[in-house]
Amino acid sequence: FDAVIGNPPYLNIERIPDDHADYFRGGEYSSAHRRFDAYVLFGEKALELTKSKGHHSYIVPDKFLSETYASKLRQEVLENHALGRIFDLREVNVFEDAANSPIVYVVNKDVEADVTVVDSLNEEEEVVIENELPTNDFKDIDEYRIRLDWSVSTKEIVETITSDSIPASRILYVS
Repeated sequence: FDAVIGNPPYLNIERIPDDHADYFRGGEYSSAHRRFDAYVLFGEKALELTKSKGHHSYIVPDKFLSETYASKLRQEVLENHALGRIFDLREVNVFEDAANSPIVYVVNKDVEADVTVVDSLNEEEEVVIENELPTNDFKDIDEYRIRLDWSVSTKEIVETITSDSIPASRILYVS
């Protein structure tokens, strides 16, 4: 398809019967990682269905950006495609009864680009662009976590801390 868009189900593995979860983990879905959520599997399938140079966009919980269970899908997106845009809707009441904080991501399949973070809409419903983020930086962050507050200075601080630090495990025994 030229474009695959949607609002996949948000369903944690804890609410999926064991035999179904085992099927998903059985090899068909590489993104079925740890205590995954169904929307991650839908994201993987959407990428598969999107033709080269096509677009894929979902509205998903903001946990997609940082949770371990979504790391395989983030890795696929960041290594092989372009995360072209993220609409940050965490401050907008998108779903009246929902307890999650949504974002909308747009993937451009088989291309490279930095990501533009859109900080919601202003009162006139015009897009407000907050930040352009260098996608390559996220490839170096543990589990391909995506930070919407990322900047050059954030990167420099993280690099300084990392270069001037040693892991506690090198001097302490942790069990």
